[in-house]
Order: sequence, then C-alpha cells, then structure tokens
Amino acid sequence: MVAAARSPPASKKAEETHGHLKPTLVRVPSYATFVVPFAWMLRSEQAVIDERLPTPLPPDEESPFASPWVFGRERQEAILKLFSSRLTPERSLVFFYCKEGQPLDDTIPRLVMGVGRIATVAQPKAYDVTKTKPTHLMWDLLIRHTIRPDGEDGFLLP
Repeated sequence: MVAAARSPPASKKAEETHGHLKPTLVRVPSYATFVVPFAWMLRSEQAVIDERLPTPLPPDEESPFASPWVFGRERQEAILKLFSSRLTPERSLVFFYCKEGQPLDDTIPRLVMGVGRIATVAQPKAYDVTKTKPTHLMWDLLIRHTIRPDGEDGFLLP
C-alpha cells in the first residue's frame, strides 16, 4: 500500500473559501487508482445534469476567479455522490489510457492501454483542514480494479 498526497487546487486562488484546506494523504491499496469526474464538474455541463434528474442538485456558487469548474461545496459534494453512486462494483468498467508517450502516434490524443472492472468504490474523502471551517470533498475517488498480472479479469497492453 502506498500513500498519495492530494492537494486542493483552489486553496491558493480562493483563500477565503479554500485556504483552510490542507494537502491530504490517501492510502492507495494494490490494484487501485483514482477516477475523477471532470466532465461532471464542468459548469457548461450543469444544465444537462440537472435536466436528467428528478430533483436538481444544489445551485452552484460564484467563483472568485475565472474557472470552467463548479465552485460551490454543496454542488460539488452532490455531484461526487451522484457520480460515485453510478459506479457499480463488479459491473462497471474502468479504462486506462495514456495521453502522451504511447508508441503508436503522437497525434492520437488518448490511447486505451487497459480495461478491467471496478471491484470497489470508496466513499468520497474530505480534505484535512487547518481551521474549523467546512471541508470540501476531493474530486479524486479511489477505486479498486480487477486487472491482475494473470490477465484473467482485465488487461494492460504491454
């Protein structure tokens, strides 16, 4: 098992709302990785997300700096919980890809390098804090996958 440090990206840009969030260690077991719902967190996708739900998620807050991302803590938390609830252990697939350094062609923006199933999904984890202010959840969600060296339930390309 290793530990990975996760740093809050807005802690320096939004001192008032995020300055109390500390880099936080996350224990990462073997055969695990992080998934991040980037598309779900884009402000430009929020109307589409709300249209598909019977009850809209909490409204977003205005960001104190220019950003394409959802800023409000409550909305981020609701998105993370919604996203993670749709990951089904032993059924959902996980795809590993590389964006650079793959052997085929540098013009390929993303090349799938492996596929497996999601074995477990951890609950979203909160950042450690320095003050008694509300924390925020990390966008990095820890999952365990079924890819093993024997290739029985998933594979990685050499």
